[in-house]
Amino acid sequence: MNFKPSRTGNYYERIFCVVRHHRVLYVDLMGACFDILTKPVPLLQRHVDVYRHKVIMGAHNKTSSKAKKSQQQQLLDATLNDRTLSSLNDTGAEMDFQLEIPIDDPSQVILHKEMLQSSASDKRELMLSVDSIDFGFANSGRQSEPKHLTFYNKFTFPVRVDWTLMQIKDKTTGKLIRNPFNVQPACQEIPAKSQQNFAVDFAPYEPDSYFFQIAQCFVHLLNGNEFKSKQLLSDTATDKTATGGANATKKGATANKTLLGSMKKSKYVDFTNEEVDPPVCLSMRLCGHSFAPGSQPFIPMVKMSSNKVDFSPCSPGESVYQSVILQNNSDTPVLYKCL
Repeated sequence: MNFKPSRTGNYYERIFCVVRHHRVLYVDLMGACFDILTKPVPLLQRHVDVYRHKVIMGAHNKTSSKAKKSQQQQLLDATLNDRTLSSLNDTGAEMDFQLEIPIDDPSQVILHKEMLQSSASDKRELMLSVDSIDFGFANSGRQSEPKHLTFYNKFTFPVRVDWTLMQIKDKTTGKLIRNPFNVQPACQEIPAKSQQNFAVDFAPYEPDSYFFQIAQCFVHLLNGNEFKSKQLLSDTATDKTATGGANATKKGATANKTLLGSMKKSKYVDFTNEEVDPPVCLSMRLCGHSFAPGSQPFIPMVKMSSNKVDFSPCSPGESVYQSVILQNNSDTPVLYKCL
């Protein structure tokens, strides 16, 4: 696995693994991107579990409460008042105990519904107008006519949308080249209960080829729990903790020589107990080809593992699932759709 973000912030995605005749497996992928000037609070598994619990309880569509903000401000004030790190750790342990929520492993029904739910489903509070775009034929080296999609924000607070596309390497040289797909604008803030149009274009870089990619849309919730930066400890508190206040002036002067040096040497408040909401990841499939009329046709050769699927008995309103294997025996990709 590789994590290479292009913009500062936290990133989160849950990926699923389907194994035939086996329960669905999943992995939570989390990462944080920071620079010299901006250092967001890293996203932890605890943050994800707490947010998913809020989704179950229906509290995820509300802004951050004042009570939680007062707890965070109380921790910050304790730091600015030159308290020792031991008292901070004790306060953090108490807050961690209060915020910790026991989360059971989700059932297979919940995992299946989450995995199969389309990004264009009306049941989503953040949704796209389409979950796939097929550009069809486009001449190599030329840009196709843009196609448009709409993002809907049903929340009562604004969100920030970041589109991410995979990096493409040349097959012969191995160097990075321009991605054949492009989404504009790549980053956009959308107000509460509103919508935003995006334009997607396709420009194939070689003839007689198929192109496919999954565009990821990371939606950051601007509800008061987003993009929180780590707060620096005051020089007095840091030096008292390290040396009992004996060398406060000397160390404070050394740490402030350069911006980069101060960032490396400075100590931050322990904000592992901070409430941080993970971004919501939506995906959209993009495809197109550069086979001009009269080119050699490619006939799909696809086999199914079985043409009959038997479901186990279930009660009214219950969902059961089965898996089949779709095997592509040709040397080109196959685009399919379930009707």
